[in-house]
Amino acid sequence: MAHSLKGSAANIGATELSQHAFALEDACREENDAQHSPAMLDGLVASVVAALSRVLASIESLDAPDARPVPQPSDAACSDPSLKTLLTQLAEGIDRADPEAIMKVMPAVKRQAARYNAIDPSILKTLEAQVDRYDYDQALETVRKLNCDKGIP
Repeated sequence: MAHSLKGSAANIGATELSQHAFALEDACREENDAQHSPAMLDGLVASVVAALSRVLASIESLDAPDARPVPQPSDAACSDPSLKTLLTQLAEGIDRADPEAIMKVMPAVKRQAARYNAIDPSILKTLEAQVDRYDYDQALETVRKLNCDKGIP
């Protein structure tokens, strides 16, 4: 079970859970009982349970509608060509559900937005929260609004 959980967690990007499940799997495979006392195994199981609880809570939050309205972009966000390019790249990563691409572009979007005060910081926080909980449909909608619905997939 630890092996299956390790792989499933890795597939959804739950790195902490995957690492704890790996440690438990590794301990279960060891044949030297002196190294792995019942208390140590209980501790490993407890760490897996705690990490799994955090993942499940995160998944449950996806069902909760975001009660806060998404603020509208400023005119600067709609007219800055370099920011529009970055937002298009971000939208493409979100549309492909590619966490690596998203994490690669997100810091550049934040830097560019801060440089020209082009995006309300609360919008960026909303977008980051959506991405962090893998709510890619909402995140894509937020990026579309930031880019004034032009050229976003």
